[in-house]
Amino acid sequence: MRKKCPQAPSVKALKRAIDGKYCRVNGKVETFSSHPLKVNARVELDERAFKVKPRISGLLVLYEDEELLICDKPAGLISDNRAINQQLPDSQGRLQLVHRLDKETSGALILAKNHQVKEKMIALFATGQVHKVYLALVDGVIKTDEGRIENFLKRTALSRGQAFVQVAESGKGKPAITNWSCMSRGEKASLLRCEPITGRTHQLRVHLSTIGHPILGDLSYGKHFRCSLRPERHLLHAYSIRFPHPTQHQEIEAVAPIPQDFIEACEELRIELF
Repeated sequence: MRKKCPQAPSVKALKRAIDGKYCRVNGKVETFSSHPLKVNARVELDERAFKVKPRISGLLVLYEDEELLICDKPAGLISDNRAINQQLPDSQGRLQLVHRLDKETSGALILAKNHQVKEKMIALFATGQVHKVYLALVDGVIKTDEGRIENFLKRTALSRGQAFVQVAESGKGKPAITNWSCMSRGEKASLLRCEPITGRTHQLRVHLSTIGHPILGDLSYGKHFRCSLRPERHLLHAYSIRFPHPTQHQEIEAVAPIPQDFIEACEELRIELF
């Protein structure tokens, strides 16, 4: 690709373009730069691959007190203490992640300002006292209005080193439960409200795929999409989070604004947002 793409500023830029879902091999998006090619394979690179993207600068703070901060994490920012603290310089590097969101998932993220509060928040998660609501744009028109997905999930690893989660037999994985309801339907996609009762890695992404409606843009758990929209990231947004304050005990609730790419996708798919 380096020989065939003189417009690429560097090999690293090409790798980022592949990681960013701008490359197709024989019509299928390929996100691994180490993918072996067969003779006569057709490789296509999207013309948007090297356009300058705005850097993430600063984070919207949804709630803050002397012990906690809840921010609106944008898609593309990893859930990492150093990365988050860099975007919130006033915190003086002392913020500690209480939980995580996938890199491509946007929305409400809780951070503690000291280790003691972090441990108390983790205990609230463990005892089911943290209530989360996600919005997901999924492939296909879902027929029923609501449902509950309950199974067991286990973490595995792909041969190329990527973390992956799959459904397991009873007793061979951790229990995972998700309640969902359909908020709106388009011609080829649906908008779901998802409430995870448990908090397993990639839980919503796996669960929605198992019922035949993978999240749009999620190429790890969705292999075949009926909808023609090809978003640059999986369209999952941590919309709200509610919990009792770990030391003051009053109820805290934070709502993260729906990001622009999510809104534009709904408009294109003629799906009504609430």
